[in-house]
Amino acid sequence: MRVRNSIRYVLFFVVLFVGNNVINLSAQAPVQSIFDLLTKGGANKGKVTITQSSYIRGVVGKRPESFIAMDTQDGYSKMKGYRIQVYSGNRSNSKNIAEERARRIAEVKPEYSTYVQYKAPFWRLHVGNFLTYQEAQAAMYQLKSAAPSYAKEMIVVRDQVFIQQL
Repeated sequence: MRVRNSIRYVLFFVVLFVGNNVINLSAQAPVQSIFDLLTKGGANKGKVTITQSSYIRGVVGKRPESFIAMDTQDGYSKMKGYRIQVYSGNRSNSKNIAEERARRIAEVKPEYSTYVQYKAPFWRLHVGNFLTYQEAQAAMYQLKSAAPSYAKEMIVVRDQVFIQQL
């Protein structure tokens, strides 16, 4: 329990420090980890002691692909991410509604993949493949503008997504 609280405090201070000091970092300065910057003492500066596992130090600042287990096939990685749910229904014609909306969205926003899924007892239409909630939310606002008749039902949901490998 103490370790978990320590990690929370460290992450809070990391976010606070990064938010306040990102502007002060110059392109000429050697690259240091956030932990090195936090523990670095100096005149008129307090001393910060960080107690953490080596795993935390290793994953902070890395892209999600570097530490999330994923399946790779055909140049795409399957991982946890976000999609926009445009429709969810369990009526007798829900499959047809989901497929029609998928066709309509493919016409107005062809850059987004559409996925009609059945998870008993619901037919759902999910759109896009996004690593972060913020990316999905920004895309949802664009999609709401492009297809305003579906806007009330759109929400961002967690899902397994396919991200093209670089």
